Amino acid sequence: MVLTDGTKTGQVVPGVDGTREMVARYPGQLHVLVDACQLRVAWSRVKDYLDWDWPVAITGSKFIGGPPFSGALLYSRTCHKEFESKEQVLGVGVLLRWVAALTEMKRWHLVPKEGLGRYLARFQAALEQQVGRWPAVALESMPRLERSGDLELWDVHPTIFSFEVCGASGNPLERGALDALYRRLPQPGSGVRGRWGQPVRLGEGGGQGPERWALRLCLGARLLFPWLETLSDEGVTQALDQCLELLDRTVVEAARIGSKLG
Repeated sequence: MVLTDGTKTGQVVPGVDGTREMVARYPGQLHVLVDACQLRVAWSRVKDYLDWDWPVAITGSKFIGGPPFSGALLYSRTCHKEFESKEQVLGVGVLLRWVAALTEMKRWHLVPKEGLGRYLARFQAALEQQVGRWPAVALESMPRLERSGDLELWDVHPTIFSFEVCGASGNPLERGALDALYRRLPQPGSGVRGRWGQPVRLGEGGGQGPERWALRLCLGARLLFPWLETLSDEGVTQALDQCLELLDRTVVEAARIGSKLG
């Protein structure tokens, strides 16, 4: 059974408490693997997973901002017996990427995070308030994440925000049109301090409607460092300004393409 702690839209699925109930109901029959590759989770929760003998897959290339393909599988001493007989093949490139990722992880680990939850809540509230200025953009609702244990940790707050974008017809863009828009949006080096995550599927449109697709804004560790190192609201304001600038450019580009995306 796979528990995804951090989907492409930032959800925890199917939920930690529900998963533990299923494991307790079927002892010895369910083996849980935690997909925490986004790594948008407090280390204390990763330790909880390992204490429950749930192996955890992580990467250093998403939230942490390390090199691509810098992944690892963490598992407890109890699970070690199941893995020790497996063939281990590690290339030099994999090891070098992992060393670089560990450097970023260490930096993130050492920064105090006592105020991060408050900053994330403030950012989300401001974003929800400001996004109304663009009728062509709809922010997907993001409640607090379903966590177990300490609900005061920073990772109960969303760090991925999904947006539907409407075309000239006023209807949300379908996948092909959204892909076309994404390719025309500002890229690194174009003067915009940030870029969208690739389009993701949100689900069915309801009834016989088309599938729903969205672009994503993702807060990463490198963006959050100024918030924590200065312990001021200035970093939150700057990050919000970056997101609003990107939203503005997106709406302008969608209007420029016009009927081709409608």
